Amino acid sequence: MDNEIAYIDSKSRRRERLGGGLSRIFRLRMFDCPLKLIQAFKRHPFPVVISSFRAGGMDGTELFRRLERLMPGCLNILLALPGQHPHPESLPVALIEWDGEDGCTELARRIGRRIAGFPLELFTDFSAPQASPVVIAGSRELRRILAEAEKIAPHQDPVLVTGETGTGKDVLARYIHAHSRHRTGPCQIVNCAAVSPELFEAEFFGHVKGAYTGAAGAREGHFVCAQNGTLILDEIGEIDLSFQAKLLRAIENREIFPVGSQQLRRLNTRVIALTNCDLKQAVAQGRFRADLYYRLNTYGLHLKPLRERPDDVPALAYHLVGRSWFALLNDWRERIEPAVLHNLKTLELPGNVRDLQNLLARVLTFKSADDPYLRWADFEKALCRHPGSEPAEENLIQFLRRVERSRIQNELSRNGHNITRTADRLGLSRQNLQYRMKRLALDREGDDANAECGMRNAE
Repeated sequence: MDNEIAYIDSKSRRRERLGGGLSRIFRLRMFDCPLKLIQAFKRHPFPVVISSFRAGGMDGTELFRRLERLMPGCLNILLALPGQHPHPESLPVALIEWDGEDGCTELARRIGRRIAGFPLELFTDFSAPQASPVVIAGSRELRRILAEAEKIAPHQDPVLVTGETGTGKDVLARYIHAHSRHRTGPCQIVNCAAVSPELFEAEFFGHVKGAYTGAAGAREGHFVCAQNGTLILDEIGEIDLSFQAKLLRAIENREIFPVGSQQLRRLNTRVIALTNCDLKQAVAQGRFRADLYYRLNTYGLHLKPLRERPDDVPALAYHLVGRSWFALLNDWRERIEPAVLHNLKTLELPGNVRDLQNLLARVLTFKSADDPYLRWADFEKALCRHPGSEPAEENLIQFLRRVERSRIQNELSRNGHNITRTADRLGLSRQNLQYRMKRLALDREGDDANAECGMRNAE
């Protein structure tokens, strides 16, 4: 269900007047009594609730306290006459004083400013369980990966998911869990880089009371906590070499001994490992065991960066904006300038999905219901505000094309205009590099004059 604002008021005339005015701007659902709102809220929590001071005989602050218990973090807006509210600083609400004389448009703007300042990440699908992620696939490449993931999900063998940072490896891992036979079991995610080497064994296998100094009580390890479910090992390349043999034995034999115990624990746990490192290189350098690598890589999935699947960018942008306050506006999709989605596909986004999410967050921070449209100019301003960047006289498209063209041309020169070698150096596929060269009017000989002319024509 799309995000909506809930508005409750027991007085029909005010509800029709005020609700009618707000509904012209926001996606609004109106209620005339607290019981109906609470029942609807239990089925699907509203990220924003607006109430008059008295709603169906219930104090508005009491209503908000009940809603807060149902879903902590929602934005509660209380409309009250000046001086009508008791101790507003102690209430879990955003207070807006309104005497009824200001027009609905002015009130909508004040509400819009409150909503626009609300944290972006809190607008999520509240009803979706953690183990059932929404995967946005706009490209053929990602749809192929998801089809492979669904095929291997029912099996018990380990999976190795590789890809650059921010490509969504953890989301893909939870997608596999959600389609596995263990989908009703736990899905435990462990950041291996955050575990001290001295505590690896106790963290993963657990320990009994008195197993070592400071072990005041028994503790279950990550493998047992993920029993009958999935254990996701993030940043697997950071696991200490001394622990890798024990990890391999636990995965192969499906059994462990907690630290300090002789009692064998049988495991029914699926292991999915994630890494942005080149594990083959780590094996060659002696930093990662070859037998553990091949065991984890029973099924291997590689997520390409967004620059190699640009068709995913518009779909992701729609999804992320749809989780923000902007989606509370009527016809919000039509308020996004088409150039935004087209130009986002041309950005490098080295942090991939995280970079895109951060960019959208910066853009929406400076927008409000006073100007409810997303234009490419808003993104240009946000990119200029980014630390380390300076406003340029040229527009953003010209700047990006110039930088991209210069980098490709330099690499072509270094590699004797060998397309395959240049693509490898740039982290691109051969086809992707050829596409970019054609778009930038760069021929294989690197004719500067023709390229410059082609760029001017493209502008």
